[in-house]
Amino acid sequence: MNQSERREILQRLESAQKRSQEAFEKTEKGWDLHQGTQIANWWIFMAAGYSGIEQSFKCMIAMERGITIEALLKEKQTNFRTHDLGDLFDQISEDTKQVLNEYYERFQSLHNYIETERLCDFLKEVSGTEGKGYEQWRYALIQPGPIPPNSVDCMLAIWCASVQLVEKTLYPSRSIWMPDRELLQTFESVLQDAWGEVYIRRQNAEMEVADDTGELDRWLESYDHPINAYADLLWNHHRGMISEYVGGSDWLVELFCEWSERITRPSQNGTQTGLSCFAGRAKGNTRMGIGVRWDAEKNRFKNVPWNLDQVLAESVPDTAKKIEWGMGETRHKILSKMHREGFDVKECRSYGGEQEDKEWSCTMVAEKTQASREKLILEMWEKARSSDIYVDLKGAASKEIDDVQKWIRSPSHRH
Repeated sequence: MNQSERREILQRLESAQKRSQEAFEKTEKGWDLHQGTQIANWWIFMAAGYSGIEQSFKCMIAMERGITIEALLKEKQTNFRTHDLGDLFDQISEDTKQVLNEYYERFQSLHNYIETERLCDFLKEVSGTEGKGYEQWRYALIQPGPIPPNSVDCMLAIWCASVQLVEKTLYPSRSIWMPDRELLQTFESVLQDAWGEVYIRRQNAEMEVADDTGELDRWLESYDHPINAYADLLWNHHRGMISEYVGGSDWLVELFCEWSERITRPSQNGTQTGLSCFAGRAKGNTRMGIGVRWDAEKNRFKNVPWNLDQVLAESVPDTAKKIEWGMGETRHKILSKMHREGFDVKECRSYGGEQEDKEWSCTMVAEKTQASREKLILEMWEKARSSDIYVDLKGAASKEIDDVQKWIRSPSHRH
């Protein structure tokens, strides 16, 4: 292949991957792919992901060997006409495999609902028995039957990394954008846009508009890695604690609120991206832990463990009351209220356990010592695959407990 042919192939691979990624991010589906009704909805992305990785791998192998795609496919010693992604991965140079492995492991540490920790194992798993996974997915619409498990977002990410490596073959000075670097670039870009919005808004209101004292730089420098600063910011914003988190600067409060709202806006983060996954974990909105951090030593994302031990029960306490308002944001509203009211809040949403009969989990305990030195305790009870939420208030009768009870029962807090 001459340079012109290589550039043409790169252009096609880049365009196809980009369009597939954009379409997938606009699709309102869950992250993981399971057999059932989702198969038809996700079929187009699966077909694109399989084929895109396959063609990118074959292109890389041909470039590494200095031959054309046609010559590669005619080789008799190795079957390069295969659709088996695991077999093709084995034929890539060790240096290239090392980069792809690193990319995958960083991606998997963020999207840790994907249980397979090594890229070679993931590719063999999705390729299925005798490498027939692609054909099984390709004909899944008209030939129902067993198909290998998969994850569309992971396939598209591997394809993206593969295209970057094809590009690096053509332009050696180009670097590979790892998942953490992509996230950080997005955070910084959105912060710059938020800054501009807040600047104009405050300028029009004749308010303080600039960071003359370097507050923003000091905020970032107070963390071991910038990603962890943004993770902490999302955690506090989700709990309505930005003012307490910032500690005084009203313009910084406004900037951080604007940034957080932009980051969590569906039009910004799509529905299937690393950004939406990070935001969910950073806010403590998943069952994996109360937050997420970037481990700069290991170059991996890691969970912040729950700060409440798991408590399971066959049924909720007799004194618990079912919340009748606002199913979707109920937990968030109560969580924010408890933090703002000065409660010591502990959380654990790791539902279920070995005891199958004990379906109910205590997912939050909030405690506050009253003026009488007695404790006011709020417990929240939930169970997997249910929108029901029960709240149990414990403590001596007082105006404070009456106020909390009235707030929880009030339908006016639905919005």
